[in-house]
Amino acid sequence: DALVARLGRAERSPEALARVLVRLGRTAVPAVRSAAREVGHPGRLWAVWVLSEMGCAEAVPELAAALEANDSALRQQAARALALLATEDARTPLLRALTHPDAVVRARGAEGLG
Repeated sequence: DALVARLGRAERSPEALARVLVRLGRTAVPAVRSAAREVGHPGRLWAVWVLSEMGCAEAVPELAAALEANDSALRQQAARALALLATEDARTPLLRALTHPDAVVRARGAEGLG
C-alpha cells in the first residue's frame, strides 16, 4: 500500500517504482487495483500500467472505467491493457472502445479484438 501511495508522487522515477510493483506480483494487486479505480489518484496511470504488465485479468472493471477518464494517456493505457489481456471479460469494454472519440483508444480496441 505504501509503495502504491507513492506511485504518483515519486520524485525520481515513477516507472522504477511501478516495475517494483510488477515484480511484487499478486501481493500488490489489491492496492494497485484500488489506485487504478480511484479517480484523481496521482498514480492512476501507473497503476493501470502495472496491471497491464501483470496481465491482471481480474482488473477488467478498473481498466474499463479508466477508458472514460479525462486524461488521454490514462484512457490509452487502459485500452492497451485491455487489448493485451484479450480475455472474454475484456471483450465488452474493447467493443465499446471501437466507438470512443479517442482514435488511439479505438485502435487499441481493434487490436484487442483481433
